[in-house]
Amino acid sequence: MDAQTPIFSSESLHFTVADSQCQMTGSYIFKNPGGRRLFTRLYYPFSMVEDSSFPHQIQVNSGADQKALPIAKHAQGISFELMIEAKADQEILVSYTQSIRDQQFRYILMSTWEWGRELDSVHYEIKIPTHLRLNSCSLEIDTTEIWTDHFLHRIERVKFLPLNDLEFTWGSTQ
Repeated sequence: MDAQTPIFSSESLHFTVADSQCQMTGSYIFKNPGGRRLFTRLYYPFSMVEDSSFPHQIQVNSGADQKALPIAKHAQGISFELMIEAKADQEILVSYTQSIRDQQFRYILMSTWEWGRELDSVHYEIKIPTHLRLNSCSLEIDTTEIWTDHFLHRIERVKFLPLNDLEFTWGSTQ
């Protein structure tokens, strides 16, 4: 009998930039099209760009009940167990803060290739305080909103299979 695997269908990621750190809060939707409950362990890689540290304040929760999921730390990521009822969806919420020395952040998108299919939809937001500016982004920005205290850059895609990781840099507006 073949092992049942979940379908990674969508993600919504929010990056909040400060001078020397970036906080990521993400919602990930996994589907179980099968007729029985699915249990699997997922590996969640972190980018260890030069001059960045291993993320801290890492939290993983199941979306439905907000229950904290136990995580195992690895050299360049974490892993956690995922349970999805038969013919159901499961939301997983991940958040972490990563200290940055070079005002450059990289989020690994290429691991999506390992799932073997494109994501139905993605939504990315990069929030940067007004004393800083976004210098570059590896994905084209769709919209930018200007607020009193921050800029909000949005990226939206459907049927998305990334060719590169999401990388962005920022710097002072002065």
